[in-house]
Amino acid sequence: HVYPLYREIASKVMLRQPLDDDTCYQIAEYLNKENVKDKYIYMLNNCHIVYFLTDSRQPTKYVHPTNIIKYDYMLKVIDGPEATDETELQKILLKKPEFIVYKDGSWPTPDDSFREMLFIELEKKYRLVNVINNDHSIYKRKRS
Repeated sequence: HVYPLYREIASKVMLRQPLDDDTCYQIAEYLNKENVKDKYIYMLNNCHIVYFLTDSRQPTKYVHPTNIIKYDYMLKVIDGPEATDETELQKILLKKPEFIVYKDGSWPTPDDSFREMLFIELEKKYRLVNVINNDHSIYKRKRS
């Protein structure tokens, strides 16, 4: 049931037509201006199509955040019983994504320890550079 939706989105993208909700396309457009091709970015929202639209690299094999947040049974099945959303986030952050795009509330709420770890990282090592449609915050890694 999902395939027709992706086919429609892909067709519109290829024809440069606006999407019904073009938030993801706007994010991709901004990131393309920032030259993220072949760089790690982390889409911590529902716009995982941005990886495709920007030719950027995913810092985790779990494409969609819901695969590691709240529903960590997928982590435990694939990576073993000791896997947690916090350990996966640590692996992601070790890759030093150039950008993290975050939308709070776009999936089941992550647990407090995941959220705290993410916000500490954003505060220390990233700066807010853009907000798309008032709710998608784009953070860029600070230069050391």
